Amino acid sequence: MPIDVVVPVAPKDFSKLPSCLRGIARHSRTIIRRIYVLSQQAPVLEPLPGAIPVHHAPESWFPFTKQDISQTLEARGCPYPSGAWYYQQLLKLYVFRAIPGLLPEVLILDSDYVFLQDVPFLSEDGRSLLALGYPFTWLLGTRQYPSTVEHVHAEFARRFVPGWSPQHPFSGMQHHMLFQADILEELLSLAEQAHELPAWRAFMKEVTVEKWNAASEYVLYHHFALGRHPGRVALRHLRASDIIHDSDDTRGGLEHFDRLMARGDLQAAGCHAFLGLRERLETMDYIPPQLRTRMLSAGSLVYALHLEEGLLQLECMDLEGSNATRPPPTG
Repeated sequence: MPIDVVVPVAPKDFSKLPSCLRGIARHSRTIIRRIYVLSQQAPVLEPLPGAIPVHHAPESWFPFTKQDISQTLEARGCPYPSGAWYYQQLLKLYVFRAIPGLLPEVLILDSDYVFLQDVPFLSEDGRSLLALGYPFTWLLGTRQYPSTVEHVHAEFARRFVPGWSPQHPFSGMQHHMLFQADILEELLSLAEQAHELPAWRAFMKEVTVEKWNAASEYVLYHHFALGRHPGRVALRHLRASDIIHDSDDTRGGLEHFDRLMARGDLQAAGCHAFLGLRERLETMDYIPPQLRTRMLSAGSLVYALHLEEGLLQLECMDLEGSNATRPPPTG
């Protein structure tokens, strides 16, 4: 059964897009019919392995703009410039409504994430393979995570969709998600019925403006699909690492990302530039206080997050490219 792939990309990540597209074209064990690059401007790209066609899906096809989202946050008194963050989430949630002719199964893939080994996205019996991703609580060096989920993304999802509940201690966030059209439409329709608003307006109404990052499209869909349609999804861990860094420090992030790409033992790797990373970290209540303090006091805001079979490790990286600190396990 083939799938389509949609890759949203912002201008700051255009340099990473070719690696992302080559990675999915080479390493998807599930047949890809088409790849859509979702952006404001059409990118100029070289042909992909396997001659997979790449189409441009313009943001103008969607029923809201980045300005709409930013103005909504401003009107609610949000102190952070987080409009683009929620805008890209809503683009993903609206792909089936906005992009004509998509297949019923679509892999949403972040443009700053690269698959490095062969990975399937559908099981042999047609179930969506969903990554468990990062734990809701960032405890290092343990697989004993709290059974009760207290997380801003879970709180948002409960308000947004009636009956939503977390199904396990992992968030489902790992920079990609296989969406099934009817499940996603069910999710959006339930939200619209509950709030008597278009889904994107209901989404923005329920965002907690006191937090920089108060919602996640991946958390929302992962646990909804598993809770409402458990027979249609299957869970798995991916062996992957991510560099996260402040968007003002591109050099440090890209140097570390190149090292991850060259390791040879990872299924996937990402390099994520965050606007206002310090402010985000200060409002992330799912990071234990001791770990947050060490992250904020590191030599630079560049970190490597490693996930293997649910075990989370974090390295704080210095400006020269070596490890500044490796925080001890907190759980």
